[in-house]
This record gives sequence, structure tokens and C-alpha cells, in this order.
Amino acid sequence: MIGKKIFLTAAFFAILIIPMTSAVNIDKILENKYQNYLSDPPEWASNYFYGVVGLTNQNGQPEDHKGITVGYCQNDFKGRFAGVIAENDEKTPKLFIGGKIAGPFLIGVIGNISTEKYAGMVGIGFRNETHFYYRLMGIVGPTFYIAGKYHPIK
Repeated sequence: MIGKKIFLTAAFFAILIIPMTSAVNIDKILENKYQNYLSDPPEWASNYFYGVVGLTNQNGQPEDHKGITVGYCQNDFKGRFAGVIAENDEKTPKLFIGGKIAGPFLIGVIGNISTEKYAGMVGIGFRNETHFYYRLMGIVGPTFYIAGKYHPIK
């Protein structure tokens, strides 16, 4: 009975997550102009990540991505993370993002690089050995998603 529940839960997440991450061509992001933000990892980082950011609709489904994110994370996306977000066609990132991940939960901040104003955010999501997907929300404003891949720092 417990095995059946675990299987059904895993199947639900696989059906929900795989189309979301495969719908965007994440592999092309590393060929992108934002690679230079991955040049000097902090001491705590064991992985780097890259992905896309976008809004979710009222049903919680991801819409087309609005931006690209790159940064560093700890322990296979199970601890601290920090990165930047740039709009799809921008040369310079405008936002920073950072916080901690514990299990399916994310807590952190998102802020504007130039004004240094920031807001708290929380999220819930899923990760496996190579990919992640989190829905992010604040007290006010729209609900965002962040989806991508992470790799060990070589």
C-alpha cells in the first residue's frame, strides 16, 4: 500500500515536471552570453545552475519564459543558492536571487541589482539528479517559476 502511494506520487511529479522542463531548450542557455557570470564561484558552492524564469497562469501552469537565470548552488540544489536573472534579450542581468532550499521548500529573496531593493519569496518545487523546478511567490504580485539544470563545478 505504501509502495503504491510512493509510486503514484512519483508518477504525478514526473507527469507534471518533465513537460515543463523539456518544453524549454535549457541546454542552449550555456551557449548564451551569460556564461561570464559563472566565472568565480563562492567557497560554499559545489554546483552551478542555469535555467529559465517565467510567470505561471491562474491554473499554476508555466507560461513562456521571460528571462534566464544562472548562478551557484550547494549540495545538488539542497542548500544555499545565489544567482542573477536577465530578461531574454538583455545583455546585463537586472535581478538577483538567493536563499536556501530544504526538501521541496525554498525561502529567499529576489531583488533589483541597480536599486538594491528586494522582497522575500517562498517556493515549493521538485528536483532530481540534474533538473529543478520551483514555483515562487511573494506576499503580493504574480507567481513565478524557475526551471533548469545544475551541474557539479569542475
